[in-house]
Amino acid sequence: MATHSHIAKAVKVREAVIDEVVKAITGLIDDGEKVTLKGIGTISRKDKAQRNGINPATQEKIIIPAKSVLYFKAAKDTARVLKPVKAAKAKK
Repeated sequence: MATHSHIAKAVKVREAVIDEVVKAITGLIDDGEKVTLKGIGTISRKDKAQRNGINPATQEKIIIPAKSVLYFKAAKDTARVLKPVKAAKAKK
């Protein structure tokens, strides 16, 4: 039978493993690599170019600086789960 200390130790080990996996994925993405998690999806970095914009409060033209954003593309099975279910048509 597992004691409280064994369970607590297992939780700490699990958290440490997850932290290391996240660090590895973050490092790969930071290096410009795509990371594919089979059955879940692909995570990558997309670089957005500098562009012109308008401050909605003052209508002043501004320059929006370039930046990098995370991009996630769901795997086919994951996308199917995330797809909204269409409501059944009401009978007339």
